[in-house]
Amino acid sequence: METDNYSAEYGRSAGAVVNVSIRSGTNQFHGKAYDYLRNTVFNAIGPFTPPSNPLTGKPQKPVLIRNQFGGTFGGPIWKDHLFFFGDYEGMRQVVHAVNQATVPTTDQNGTSALAKANGGYTFLTAPDKNGNVSAVSLNNPLTGQSTPTA
Repeated sequence: METDNYSAEYGRSAGAVVNVSIRSGTNQFHGKAYDYLRNTVFNAIGPFTPPSNPLTGKPQKPVLIRNQFGGTFGGPIWKDHLFFFGDYEGMRQVVHAVNQATVPTTDQNGTSALAKANGGYTFLTAPDKNGNVSAVSLNNPLTGQSTPTA
């Protein structure tokens, strides 16, 4: 397998180039089988704290069940003249990954009164000692113009 700096004869494709060569036919039946197993129990916990299980309250690794398997089989059809060869590869995978998303505030999504007064998205300053906030003016980097604030 070539994964970097391969010859120009392989074109402009990104990623790896796989060169495959197989044996010529034989007068005997031959085959191979393989299985690659990767499951949650084999994984390390990782650098970040895993999410907690809501039922037990204990940290729990995200679920990963991956089973990649296959096999080859070949042999004679007509002795010394005609041969066959076949292969199969399959993969089964279950992933329960943890995803995080941020939901915009009403000021950020443009639905608050302050945002509507400013014509759309509004970012606010930190509250002052009285709890008041004000809109931050946004500057256009190309024109240098500032957006109006209420």
